[in-house]
This record gives sequence, structure tokens and C-alpha cells, in this order.
Amino acid sequence: MDTTGRTWTLGLLALGMVLAARAADPIGADKRVDWLAAVTDGIYSDAANWTGGELPANGTDGKYGVISFQQNDVTVRAPAEGLVENSGTIFLGAGAGRHTLTLDTRGTFWRKTGVKSVNSWWCSPFAANVGGQHVFNFENCANNVVNTDPVWEFADALFTWTSEAATRQTFDLLSGTFTFSKSLYLGSEGGTVDFFTSSIPGRGLSRGRGRRRSSSAATRARRRRSSAGGTRSPTSC
Repeated sequence: MDTTGRTWTLGLLALGMVLAARAADPIGADKRVDWLAAVTDGIYSDAANWTGGELPANGTDGKYGVISFQQNDVTVRAPAEGLVENSGTIFLGAGAGRHTLTLDTRGTFWRKTGVKSVNSWWCSPFAANVGGQHVFNFENCANNVVNTDPVWEFADALFTWTSEAATRQTFDLLSGTFTFSKSLYLGSEGGTVDFFTSSIPGRGLSRGRGRRRSSSAATRARRRRSSAGGTRSPTSC
């Protein structure tokens, strides 16, 4: 009996199931807590900035924090004493119009470590939606396992993500240091993706154990003059 067609059909079905699983919402609504839409400038660790006064907690043991700037500009700060925390965080852009997310740790720091992630690629994504489509994310996260793995740290940094709907996403490390210890996967959604860093001595990206890599041909190499008098260039992905 000729089973070739049947095998091909089953193969397509299996592939479809895998793709559907990847696209499905990895974090149910009952496992998320939202940054309040009315808060356009606030400290991450201040419970008053979150729905119901509930802070994000460690990945699958608590609730992921969702910070959306799809409708307005949002600035998220670290407290003056610094912040070391293990919550899963989804930064949500690529909405309507042009808006900017600013992560401000000038004079302090924000370290994300020990996240018990819902899967290996969704511990702290910069995403287009909560359904799994990311603009960039971190790979090889600890998947549903208690751990002490570092993910990233912003130190004395000013970091922005300017989103122009689904057309262009621009990330810019304006000052300070962004250290990451997981593989960086850049450019899956959101059109052209630019990731600028500073070549001013003492500033820029730092790598821990991870490696940078890109999945997008739209990621472009550019250089430009910074207001601080140095040059600015994108990451080499």
C-alpha cells in the first residue's frame, strides 16, 4: 500500500502543531500582572505602579510583569539603592503610532537574575505581543527550574526602545552599560530592527556567558554621531 501521501500529511500536521505551540500564548492571563496604563514614569519595584498593587514575581512561581508602551511613552526606573530581582518581564511595543520605552538606571542599577522561565526563550522578552512574537528576546533561559542564572543588568544606563508601529524598532543604549548573560535573539518581528550601542570608552554592551545573534536580514549596520561627542554604532549580530 502506498503510504507516502499519508506520511506527508501527518508530517505537515506535526509541523503545524509545533508552530501552533510556539505561537500560542506562553503565559496565561492569570499568570501576568500589568503595569498601570496611567503610569508613564515609575519605579519597577513600586507596587503602586502595578495592577492590584501586586509586584511581578519569579517566573512560573508568581506572575510575569507586562509593561506596555503601545499607546504612550513609558519610563521605567530602578530605585536609588539598586534592584536585584528575578521576575519574568515582558516589554510590549510595536503598537499603533510611534512611542518610546525608556529604561533609566542612571546612578543606580537593575539586575535580572534567577528567573524561573515559562520556557527557554521567554524569560525577559521585548515583544510585539504576549503570544510569543518578540522583537528580541533572550535564549537558553532556565526552563521552569529554580536557578541563580544571571540574565541581564543595566548599570548607570539610559536605554530606549522607540517603536514605529510594526515598521521599525530602534533600540539605543545612550549611556551606561547593558550586560547580558544569555544569548540575544534579535529581529523576529516589527519590521526593520536597529540596535545602537555607544563606542564611547567605558560605555556599551558587555557579554556574560551568552552570545549575540540575529534572525533578521533587516538588522542593519549603521554609525552615527552621539550628543556626547563619540560615535554610536549598532551591535554586530
